[in-house]
Amino acid sequence: MKATLRLKLQMDETTTALLQATMLQYTACFNAVCRYGWESHDHNGVSLHRATYNSLCHLHPEMPSQLVISARMKAAEALKAGQTRIYQGKKASCPHSDLQSIRYDARSHWVRLSEGKASLATICGRVTVSYSVPECYQSYLSW
Repeated sequence: MKATLRLKLQMDETTTALLQATMLQYTACFNAVCRYGWESHDHNGVSLHRATYNSLCHLHPEMPSQLVISARMKAAEALKAGQTRIYQGKKASCPHSDLQSIRYDARSHWVRLSEGKASLATICGRVTVSYSVPECYQSYLSW
């Protein structure tokens, strides 16, 4: 069984700024893949990876590779959604974001509910942040 818990992270100003800088680079990767895919009419995740991964790693050397891959995956999904709209006879334009939320996966984060800590990948390595678990989620701490 899966459960999704929404937790508010408690961060200092330095960590907040670091995560915002990571989001900006993540957004740049997302937009670059979208631009390439839209111009080349390519929305296949594998071919987008082959075409963009090395150049994005070169342009954003401090960006963790897993986050570059995550941004590419989100871009491929956005491109497929745009292509679906076109097939349905609706208008669509190249996906673009001013600030894209980061999709963390098992390789780029961990959460320890019982300790109230999470680790997130950023452009300057991993940061550990804390959070408090609301009373309604206390029963999930043993999972």
